[in-house]
Amino acid sequence: MISSHAFLLIYIRHCQLIEYTRCRPKTGPQKLNIYVSTTIGYISCMGLFFDANFQETSQKEVHMFSAKTCIYSSIIYYTFQTVYSYWTVPELNSIAVFYCRAGITFFNYVFIMIALTVREQLSFYIMNHSVEDYMHWSPDVPGWPVKVMSCAMEWLIVLSFQLYMLTYYPEFKRVQMGIPSIQPIELEQDSPMLISFAFIRHSFRYPAHRKTHTTKESSVT
Repeated sequence: MISSHAFLLIYIRHCQLIEYTRCRPKTGPQKLNIYVSTTIGYISCMGLFFDANFQETSQKEVHMFSAKTCIYSSIIYYTFQTVYSYWTVPELNSIAVFYCRAGITFFNYVFIMIALTVREQLSFYIMNHSVEDYMHWSPDVPGWPVKVMSCAMEWLIVLSFQLYMLTYYPEFKRVQMGIPSIQPIELEQDSPMLISFAFIRHSFRYPAHRKTHTTKESSVT
């Protein structure tokens, strides 16, 4: 559920930036950068999806790879969005929102660095233990403080990501999305589109005429 919501949020943010780039082609972010950041955001959503559906007790390798993919892709995506927030002041957001997102992104980097350091120490303690023992540790087991610190960093990273998403609320209140309306346009007789349509129609009809003509000749013979 969370991955689908994040996927939708990334899509709305993508449409918002594309529309801003169309209106401000010289001041806004480039379309290529927007597509790259959106792709990275989608990769983080896929990592979150697999991380939630493959538990550490059953598929440890898949769980760990998906968790790393989600965290690393998310921090890269939010770094892109923080830079975009600076470029879109004051049309889309205020400078205060930019500072807020920059602060959250900075603390995300700090939490990730601490989590990586603690994770290396934690792997030393769980090297000779099974996954079940690792999931049900008690304070009398060696490495308990490291385990608590690792869990705390993981929760802080997730909460900071959620807090970053909440900063989009003032912007998305002004976003309106609807179904585009298509109106037919009457073209001139010699327009390229009509000529191409005539060529396609002729190419489809030509084998049928040739087949009919051959049949008539054979019947006369």
